[in-house]
Amino acid sequence: MAASRPASDLLDELCAAAERGGWKRTARRRVPIGRVWEAYHRIPAANADDEYERAVLRRLLLELEDSGRIRLLRADDREKVALPAAIWLLPTRSATARPAPMPPWHPEVRGLATHWPVATPKQRAAYTAVNRWLMTNPDRSPVPIRERSLEIFGRHGSAADFPMPEKVLDTLRSGPLFSDRDELLRLIGAFMVHPPLLAERFTEAIGDGYYQRVGAGGYCWSSRTRRRGGRW
Repeated sequence: MAASRPASDLLDELCAAAERGGWKRTARRRVPIGRVWEAYHRIPAANADDEYERAVLRRLLLELEDSGRIRLLRADDREKVALPAAIWLLPTRSATARPAPMPPWHPEVRGLATHWPVATPKQRAAYTAVNRWLMTNPDRSPVPIRERSLEIFGRHGSAADFPMPEKVLDTLRSGPLFSDRDELLRLIGAFMVHPPLLAERFTEAIGDGYYQRVGAGGYCWSSRTRRRGGRW
């Protein structure tokens, strides 16, 4: 059973955090529920319909369990919508598995050769796409990050690896190439835009583990969108 996009994004965040802690994906990894909440709050549009957040998180975790990527510890917190005390991230490769062959590297990213053997399949696909893009000697005049992401992963990545190429760089922040945001933006000739799309929703922390939406009004247009004659 394939997981939904929010569930897949949650899994990516959980795996990236575990890898920063030394996880190699060759054995299961226990993640406390507090860390799961932190990962949940980092994914975009996790709760687009403003549902009860515990119910949303439980639904995403059950999706991931059904897809065979995690296991839930059966002990729960005895709330009305129960959540496990922790989850297990399940291994995705054998300890003796050999990585895919390395591509010839562009000089600016040849340092990825040392990381290639321990990179995840998603990281290797992303490194390959960026490397292919650099090999084309592209115009690196600065553009918004989603425009550059679409160019790199839409043209030089596969649809199977990157079904939403314009959003790849929103959440891909693990590994030596993507963890240093400033260096990445310099390398690919991009800059951040806030919000990246008109449909973006923002939240702010109002307490320990609690968030609320910022602003209840509709979307507005800049004065630059006015038509001639002073009319909208």
